Amino acid sequence: MKTHRFFSVFLLLILAVSLLTGPASAAEVPDPAIQAKAALLVDANTGRMVYGKNEHEELYPASLTKIMTALLTLEAVDSGQLSMDQPITVTESALEGLAADGSTAGIRAGEVLTVEQLLECMLIVSANEACNILAEQVSGSVDAFVGAMNEKAAALGCENTHFVNTTGLHDSQHYTSAWDLYLITAEALKHDDFLRIAI
Repeated sequence: MKTHRFFSVFLLLILAVSLLTGPASAAEVPDPAIQAKAALLVDANTGRMVYGKNEHEELYPASLTKIMTALLTLEAVDSGQLSMDQPITVTESALEGLAADGSTAGIRAGEVLTVEQLLECMLIVSANEACNILAEQVSGSVDAFVGAMNEKAAALGCENTHFVNTTGLHDSQHYTSAWDLYLITAEALKHDDFLRIAI
């Protein structure tokens, strides 16, 4: 009986000491040797950065740009400006200026797709034309929508971001950082439809 009590007290002391000492400091965590130019790991519950590598460096986001495009579209849905089942007729202007070798769902002018179908084309297939089609519907023109993207980025606290298109097609003036992408993605993840379609 005394032996059982001794081990119970002994284990309790070990537990208490481990709780008091807490986790190892960041300096004691070995470098994971990430090969990417930039990386970021954030605790989703606290927003605390667990690991960062060049997280504020300006880099080209490519198709990760579409997260912001989706975010503004979903905000338009939330505000009642659009609905997920709303049909949209594709215009010629939405298809102009897109790279011939870029990601596409093969959408043609005159086709009719819903907002939800266009979000699926954008977030699953990475269709560049779907971005411009939704941009026109939300803001009246692609240029106006890009302006709204930059305004939203600033409102979210992004300090190393500048968009020039809705798709992520390469441009020297189109950039963001790992930290800014985190801020944009965290906002997008507040929308159930983003989670449902993208993940």
